[in-house]
Amino acid sequence: ANRRQIVTPFLLTLNIDLDSQEKNIRQKGNLILAQRNALPALRSKIEKKHADFLKAFDLMEKGDKFIQGMFSLTLSGKSAQELQSAVAAADALWTQLGYKLQSEAGLNVPLFLASQPFGITADIIKKSRRFRPAPARPFAMLAPIQADWTGTGRPAMPCPSRGGPLQGTDP
Repeated sequence: ANRRQIVTPFLLTLNIDLDSQEKNIRQKGNLILAQRNALPALRSKIEKKHADFLKAFDLMEKGDKFIQGMFSLTLSGKSAQELQSAVAAADALWTQLGYKLQSEAGLNVPLFLASQPFGITADIIKKSRRFRPAPARPFAMLAPIQADWTGTGRPAMPCPSRGGPLQGTDP
């Protein structure tokens, strides 16, 4: 069995804000440059951020469009123990890949609703502070575009998964 998988039901979504982030990136880059010159004690940490902004400036000069996005992973389980196990498995999986998950202590209703397909709102984009800018191409490569499900038993409009079960959609 493949241990690098989440065995409970989950929903992984990527919400994208297509508004250009070039102005915001340039403003933050200029702020980092000012901090670099004013705060010598934090110079090494600021140098890394500065290098990241220089890469972003270079990509923008080459014509790459910067947008912002937020991944959301919603896990479910039949018991608290099963859910805790799923959270640990997901955390280990993403840590292995070099990412750090931001956990919620309980159900965060606005973010849960935002994680549903087409559930994002301008208010969530602004207030959640979880959207991160990046070139558009990596978002396209990381987008979760497949799914498996067990089916509903009585589909209105059958949509097959890659494993064969049908999902019913009632238009």
